[in-house]
Amino acid sequence: MQGSGGRAQAFSAAFAAARATRSALLADEREQKKRRKARKRAVMPDGLTEAEQRTWRLKEQLRFEDAKKFAENARFESGLVDERLREGFKLLFPRKICGRWREGVCEKGLRSVAFGLPGQMLVASTHKRGDLRVSWDKAALGVESRSKLLSLDLPYLEGNKTFLSFWRIDLDMSWSSIESFKDDIHQLVGCKIPFAPHLVAGDELRDGTFVRPHLYFFLPPGEAVWNDPEDPRCNMCTVKFFEGVYYGIVDALKSIKADPGAPATTQRGKNPLSPLLLGFTMNDREFMSMSRWAGWVDTSLNRDALVRHAAAENAGLDIKTSNQFFTAVQKQAYSLLRRWYYNSDLRLRARDQGGIADELHQALEPVAQEMSARMCSHISEHQVTLMVARVSSYAAGAFDPARLEKDIVRKALMHIVDGLTTVRERQQVAAEYASKEKAEKTLRRLVGAWDSLAVESLHVSKAALAREAKVSRPTVYARWAELQAVLEVRNGCKVRCIDKKLPTGTAMPGLKGTALQDRRPLGKLHGQSEHPMAQTRTMAEIQPFVTRKRETAFRISRDVLHETHPGAVGPAWCGAQWLDEEDDEDAMLIAMQESFPAEDYVAAAEWLCEDP
Repeated sequence: MQGSGGRAQAFSAAFAAARATRSALLADEREQKKRRKARKRAVMPDGLTEAEQRTWRLKEQLRFEDAKKFAENARFESGLVDERLREGFKLLFPRKICGRWREGVCEKGLRSVAFGLPGQMLVASTHKRGDLRVSWDKAALGVESRSKLLSLDLPYLEGNKTFLSFWRIDLDMSWSSIESFKDDIHQLVGCKIPFAPHLVAGDELRDGTFVRPHLYFFLPPGEAVWNDPEDPRCNMCTVKFFEGVYYGIVDALKSIKADPGAPATTQRGKNPLSPLLLGFTMNDREFMSMSRWAGWVDTSLNRDALVRHAAAENAGLDIKTSNQFFTAVQKQAYSLLRRWYYNSDLRLRARDQGGIADELHQALEPVAQEMSARMCSHISEHQVTLMVARVSSYAAGAFDPARLEKDIVRKALMHIVDGLTTVRERQQVAAEYASKEKAEKTLRRLVGAWDSLAVESLHVSKAALAREAKVSRPTVYARWAELQAVLEVRNGCKVRCIDKKLPTGTAMPGLKGTALQDRRPLGKLHGQSEHPMAQTRTMAEIQPFVTRKRETAFRISRDVLHETHPGAVGPAWCGAQWLDEEDDEDAMLIAMQESFPAEDYVAAAEWLCEDP
């Protein structure tokens, strides 16, 4: 059995390799066809003026030159790829990476192959060629090359943010050696985290110090989280769960200085596959879904809470004093950032997050020292410096200039919360007001959706109403009574209430119970009527109404009316009298259109004498 299993595995590997080779050849063939088509001379269309012909020639020449340039770039890039696969990676000139200069770096082979499944999963979790953003430093990511193989040699990369497949943990700590780092990780396995990280990327100094590594924990293959807030089909609760697991892992690794200020879905970090960094794998077999991760870590944490706890621990203060001082300094930090933004300050423009944090730290520390002397005299200057460093890093990462462009009315609820002293009372009153406003907005959306659907259909279902209003079906069920009340008040009658039964106590010959068996007119225009009711001069009035299936039926009224046209033997069609308060304007209009005036019915054509 083992031999057959080994042969099957070898066959699968060979088949996958052959399929990949064939796909690469087909892709190259398609690219060559596109290039040949682009280099092919086009024929000038007829009927152009002299000026239009000159413009067409200039455009054609520009197109041909662009195609030639793209072909040359593609050939040059293809040569680089062949050289990379044949001779390995070579750093041709010195570069400053991770704060220090590198030169003479050489490495043969591909780490994605050497790392096994985690390396292949990291390649799969990044964008395809032409969309993969990489860089030589962490500040400015961009598309450096159309070749994915060459792009993955750079030290910083960004994963696919639309399909989140891994958690990247940033450690703000250094170890004397790689072995000491691995020992610290293995001590946490089994008590804080279920297994070691799949991939690790960091910088090893000349003395063997392992500096500020990034850890990568992958989800199982095929279980990436869809993250697209613009698509209404995307479930953002799953994304929030992903973030909760991330902050839980950060809290579990706080003993080795996991950075709580880093965003959960950034997917940006040091590249373990780059020859310019030290990368290795610690786990290539164990994977765990988010639901199983929730049994290991606390998923109720958030970024703000973790940053505050980390600031208190770094400054050596109790959590209450640290929170008070952190909140005060944070307000000053956001005030400075807003002022810089509105004044177009150069400290905020064209700078990376680290540069903004440094500028903010320099501007904020004098203010924080003065605040500490005024608020808490027992906080030392060193503790203030540590607190300001944490606040500056957090505020620089959380500050979003796009939010300042929104039309937000400040102090709009002062007329409601005026007179309330505590923050809790203000928040409670504001929450009730916001809940009421949201409920009214939802009701207006439902009414608008009802009006849109009522034009196209006589009956509006709750599912169609939910789709049109872009709300959930439970919301429609919960607000259905309110919606009906609003429509009744507006229309003056009940809306879309269908009465399928005859009035109680009404019995007619030819009918069983209340079910109408024959929907033909009672009697004929010429000759003796075949219906028993046609023998008398009085009859029940037939009133049409619209059923749920948009069919025309009849309801028999209790009122007995005398025929107003003595020359007619059949029933007197004197128009549809809508006596039921549950009918609406649309159904009345349909009934009026389908009814026949009495004189037209008496003088009807020959075809009306036959049964339908």
